[in-house]
Amino acid sequence: MGIFGKKSSRKNLMDIIQYEGPNDVFIWKHTDENFNTRSQLIVLEGQEAIFLKNGQAMQAFGPGHYTLSTENCPWILSLIGLSTGGETPFQCSVYFVNKAISMGIEWGTDSPIRMNDPIYHLPVNVTAYGDFSLQVEEPKKLLLQLVGTTNSYTQDEISRYFNGIMATKIRSQLTSTMIQNNLSLLGIDAHLEELSNLILPKLDVEFQRYGLKVNHFAVAGIGYTGLEELEETLNKQTVKDIAFAH
Repeated sequence: MGIFGKKSSRKNLMDIIQYEGPNDVFIWKHTDENFNTRSQLIVLEGQEAIFLKNGQAMQAFGPGHYTLSTENCPWILSLIGLSTGGETPFQCSVYFVNKAISMGIEWGTDSPIRMNDPIYHLPVNVTAYGDFSLQVEEPKKLLLQLVGTTNSYTQDEISRYFNGIMATKIRSQLTSTMIQNNLSLLGIDAHLEELSNLILPKLDVEFQRYGLKVNHFAVAGIGYTGLEELEETLNKQTVKDIAFAH
């Protein structure tokens, strides 16, 4: 018996198709592609199994126990080989998508963002970091977007894939959101939660085309250069105002 299911002695056709990957794998591709019309498909809660052929999704299965047949899977008719003892062999790729896994991904600007402070209109260099989480809402859409783009589907590898996309999106959303809402970098730490909440729905729209939902996004910290003299002047003025008040 192999680690990916029970092998039949009949031309090595797979009898049982089920998830055998690690617990933290986001998308797992079954290592076998030889099945038959009596194969048993087992899909666990929080998963979806998708059959692909030549980059085309043939059918998706939610949680449950299925016996594959040409009656409940008519697309098999286009893939069948010679009948073997009442069974019909066919070849197809099977992917299991773990919908329950929400990826906690750290992000950070790889280089400073050049912008003008929305309030003081001075050029500044901005850096930022935080974390976000993605969860699958439409497994088929996600898989079709990734097939041909990456051969690896572990959580870490998918995280790195989307971290690259997020780096670009966050740079543009961070600056546009600050400008549209007149948030100055001076005292921005008091508005990180507000800034995070403003950016989240904009990013969520971007990831809907992957079948993903952004269910958490946080700007944990922002650094900047270019306002040091202004900040020092304002701090001195604040000290004078407090002293005068007393």
